[in-house]
Amino acid sequence: MKLPTVDELAEQGLTYTKRRAIALYSPTRSSLLTGRNHYLNGMAAITDTADRFPGASGRFPPKVTTIAEVLRANGYSTFWIGKIHNAPKQDVASGASHTERPLNLRFDRFCGFLGGKTNQWYPDLVEDNHFIEQPYGPNDGYRPS
Repeated sequence: MKLPTVDELAEQGLTYTKRRAIALYSPTRSSLLTGRNHYLNGMAAITDTADRFPGASGRFPPKVTTIAEVLRANGYSTFWIGKIHNAPKQDVASGASHTERPLNLRFDRFCGFLGGKTNQWYPDLVEDNHFIEQPYGPNDGYRPS
């Protein structure tokens, strides 16, 4: 597979070759987003089980820098598409805190769902920080709009 932009970024910067899998979505995603250990990110486990302990709060510490922030500082636009599952369960509701959502993590745009799971036929879609209706139903098929 040819990935010229990724290859160029790797040639001009750091490459991480000693990556270790964590075998859980939230901790792995937090490490990929920040380049930091998942405990330092407050993601010791899946965020549905977050508690008040520092390594397992389900919330990024205030001074964490995400890859989106680094890319934006270098002239790139960032768009998170798909599942987040990096916010505590209580932050998934419409009126909940937005601190762990992509726009607060310095992404320019977001389209996807917040929790670890959603109905695949009638998903709880979010665009940027607002819940939206899906553009068409499952009987219309999956096609670009």
